Amino acid sequence: MSTGDNDRLLLLRAEVNGQDQGDRQSCNRRVTTCAVSIQPPERWQQVRVNPTYFPDALSESEGQAIRWHSPSSPRSSQVFCISAFGSLRHLPDGQNILQVLLTRYFPNLGLQGPWQLTLEHCDRNVLDETGRVTPTSVDVFCRSTSGAVCIESKFIADALEGFGRCGQFPKKCRGFYGPGSDSKTGTAARCRLEVRDGQRGARSYWRKGRPFFREDVFWEQEVTGTCPFRDSNFQLMRNVLFAASSGAPAWATLAIVPSGVSAVVQKQAAVFRDQVLLPDYRSHLAVATYEDLVEVLRASEFEPSQRLGEFLAERIARVCTVP
Repeated sequence: MSTGDNDRLLLLRAEVNGQDQGDRQSCNRRVTTCAVSIQPPERWQQVRVNPTYFPDALSESEGQAIRWHSPSSPRSSQVFCISAFGSLRHLPDGQNILQVLLTRYFPNLGLQGPWQLTLEHCDRNVLDETGRVTPTSVDVFCRSTSGAVCIESKFIADALEGFGRCGQFPKKCRGFYGPGSDSKTGTAARCRLEVRDGQRGARSYWRKGRPFFREDVFWEQEVTGTCPFRDSNFQLMRNVLFAASSGAPAWATLAIVPSGVSAVVQKQAAVFRDQVLLPDYRSHLAVATYEDLVEVLRASEFEPSQRLGEFLAERIARVCTVP
């Protein structure tokens, strides 16, 4: 899912009312916290009739608040993700299903609910992303009193492309980590994101990554070098740092993708684990398949959960086919 455009106008932090407080098995609901722009109402209407949208995954107010990228496309990663995790919040055993998924991939990190799920979550304070440009957007942010998990969802097109690259290269940056790499303003910074540029404040990604990243990640490079965060590591770096910097004692980052189109994502995550993360933190990043979630949903004793599992399985089978 995209991090969105730079023309978003307001920060919406709205809780969804109407949840049965006595039902401890359903995931707590929360509207997107990302900045949203004023949306034409027909975009939400297009989502509602999109065959990849699971009915009632969102309330009316939630659907109108989200900035939809490809509202009518059955291949939309955003719509598929919201169908899965937006619906999970309403299931009678949603908490258990999410916990099973997280424990399967992070058995030794102490991640425990109950979980509050926020779709398209933004918080400028976590990574010090000041200024008017768009901050990091987490597809699904899972938060409990003791844990934080960033979930990055891929479906078909974005799964084949992999994780997002740094937008500074090649127009504003020459692609290496060292003085002289800033081709826009000519600063002496190793990374131009570390200095203010117009309405964008200085970013602290490198500083925040010090406790978690290998020492050679920070070695100064010559012009022939390749910045470790120039390519697919960039989106992974921001998701990992967002989870690690959220203030929770236990944290993790989980990418989730249909198995048939998972090869690129799996390979990129493996590179990040081995070449960026310190050994103590490699277990904090994992790649799940949507089929894993489908399996847990189908095994539920509750019919709504089983129905969601069948819906996701049908969408994967119909849409995620590579010629």
